[in-house]
Amino acid sequence: ILPEKLFDKYNFLFNDDLRIKEMLKRHYNSTGSIIAKRILENFDEELKNFVKILPMDFENVLSKRIENEKDLKVVNLWQK
Repeated sequence: ILPEKLFDKYNFLFNDDLRIKEMLKRHYNSTGSIIAKRILENFDEELKNFVKILPMDFENVLSKRIENEKDLKVVNLWQK
């Protein structure tokens, strides 16, 4: 997935690991942070220390919108 697509509003329910890694890379490249470098070097283990916080209403709205779009795509496959 392209880095710019990771931050699309529809992707906030998915790809958390990729989004965190991309943010850490950007932070490290901008600041030279030793902490960001250490996290990136041991990313798979460090990922366990992150906690996702997302308002339930936001999650519900995104989930419904994604489901609606999936339904439309399926319907459109059969229409000519």
